[in-house]
Amino acid sequence: MKDLSKKVIVFNLTIKMWSAKKMDKKVTKEVEENHNAKDAGRFNKILIAKDGLSKLNSIAKEARDYHYEQTLPWTDNGGRILPATNYYEYINKQMEFKEKFEKAVDDFIAVYPALKADAQLFLNTMFSEADYPSVSKLREKFDFTTEPTPIAQLDDIRISVSQQEVDRLKQEVEKNIYKKIADSTKDMWNRIREAVEHMYQRLSDKDAKFKKSLVENVRDLVDLLPRLNFTDDPDINDAIDDMKKLLIDPDELRTNQIRRNETARNAKELLNKISDFVSDDILNFQAA
Repeated sequence: MKDLSKKVIVFNLTIKMWSAKKMDKKVTKEVEENHNAKDAGRFNKILIAKDGLSKLNSIAKEARDYHYEQTLPWTDNGGRILPATNYYEYINKQMEFKEKFEKAVDDFIAVYPALKADAQLFLNTMFSEADYPSVSKLREKFDFTTEPTPIAQLDDIRISVSQQEVDRLKQEVEKNIYKKIADSTKDMWNRIREAVEHMYQRLSDKDAKFKKSLVENVRDLVDLLPRLNFTDDPDINDAIDDMKKLLIDPDELRTNQIRRNETARNAKELLNKISDFVSDDILNFQAA
């Protein structure tokens, strides 16, 4: 695809946390001796009360979930592509998460001495001061980073080898890029299938109850997919239009059986329409 580097950028999200766990070699050895077992396991101490890091864990999970929702798969090492059309939406939200995370780190460090004192009580003889980092070292164990990497263009291949080898490398890179585009597109199709299939299953069973999230999940996709569809795939665009027909008020779907049946039929028709696109072998892009 021409000008891909103008359409997307690769992002890695890295969130580092203190584990608050430590292997106790002494207790591990005692357990092995008591059970006449060797190399059968390890005893990891929990160094602070479980809820001590709950706020940080919650923010980290929310940020990761958002990262995966708002981006598409690209590299094997976790890098995901962020389309330019979704850039500001993503960056502004991740900046909010980063601010919350750093504030939560400050709050945690403020109560760290008290948490350590509590641990001395519940760990009893297993407590060891050496297991606990100093405040300055503790802060280093937390980090929240979004790392952007531009997509390399074929013309950037300037290695000093024969022109024939350069041409071969360009073909290989181009092939890999189109494979990644196919995987990213398939990810969008799978999101559509999952949301629409769930709606069809709930609505086609007249006795099944459902939450308003049944419709909200489809609505979220209708809002998000145009920003993720960086290839402007016409089939994705058609599916978005079809999903708009499913955006019926949940209360109406609960009380109006005719409306419920109609929406279930629309969902089923859409599933049939997109069935080829979610199969394993359909999205085979060819370099143009």
